[in-house]
Amino acid sequence: MLIVVIEAVASSGAEAERILTEARALIGATRAEEGCLSYAFSQDCIDAGTVRVSERWRDEPAMAAHMKSAHLAQFMTFLSGVSLKSLTAKVYDASGERDLFG
Repeated sequence: MLIVVIEAVASSGAEAERILTEARALIGATRAEEGCLSYAFSQDCIDAGTVRVSERWRDEPAMAAHMKSAHLAQFMTFLSGVSLKSLTAKVYDASGERDLFG
């Protein structure tokens, strides 16, 4: 399983809201992809300009297919027009999972 964590720091809360609004179509299309285990965007509750994306993918081929998808390309084109202070993306390999509270 692959876990992806992305953090976009926009120049303002309004720019972050633009990201979240545009992301709705991307989220729906991505969640329907083969191998997508979870895909979510969230806005930081203290720093309104920060948007985080968390993703879980079954395997590398599933994530690679997503990276080539038309809906991601369209979103990335949109994102290039957003005023960002920073953008980081990390991929983590996970060998398994367990319940944290159980």
